[in-house]
Amino acid sequence: MKASVIGLALILASFVPAHAVTTNQQVSNYFTDANGNVGLVFVDRQTDPTTNVTTTTLAYSFCIQTTEATCLEGNGVIPNGAFTGTLHGDPSRAEIVKVLADTTIPGFTNQLCIGPDPFGDCAQTSPATGGLITLTYATKRGNIEIFSSNDYKLENFKVTLNSTNQTSQGPASAQGNVLGTTVSKTTAAWGFDTVRGKGSPGSQAQKAQSQLTLEKSLTPQALRRLQRLRGEKINQ
Repeated sequence: MKASVIGLALILASFVPAHAVTTNQQVSNYFTDANGNVGLVFVDRQTDPTTNVTTTTLAYSFCIQTTEATCLEGNGVIPNGAFTGTLHGDPSRAEIVKVLADTTIPGFTNQLCIGPDPFGDCAQTSPATGGLITLTYATKRGNIEIFSSNDYKLENFKVTLNSTNQTSQGPASAQGNVLGTTVSKTTAAWGFDTVRGKGSPGSQAQKAQSQLTLEKSLTPQALRRLQRLRGEKINQ
């Protein structure tokens, strides 16, 4: 799966201590169930550079491409410990990150999508039970794409902003199990954003940048489905 991103000019929103480093990382993968329906898993870990609070979210869907009358989906916050490993963007070796998430935990929403359509919507939904998602992601050696930008500001001869935002991304493979469906070395992708320096941009700007990393690599059907699950405006 070829990934692409759109660079953003980040606007100064708030300050964090000098030389702060904040890294957000994401992984995603497609999979196919026993009936030939295409699904998606999307994991996103973000650290607020202002509060240093880290939150990990997971979304899954069996509805990306399906001819079934119903399909399972879910979205919610998972424990940070359910997403292990750190991406460094080293193309000389395969880096490993793992997801071990129970979507039956309180606060995670699972639903049965009744009458799914190609535009990410359902005719109606009903609560579902969810289950276990366990996946291992391995980055593909020799492949990486990097985008970076720098923000610099001088006030009264003093540097008040001097930060760098770097986005790294590339292809990967995933294997494991999604609610009973075996995933075997399927197409996957990884990405992370790192902001470092003095006066790093605030949480909203960083969040917007981070969400672009892998979302731009999704098919239109997958992106619309992900947006609906997260309660965002669907791009038609």
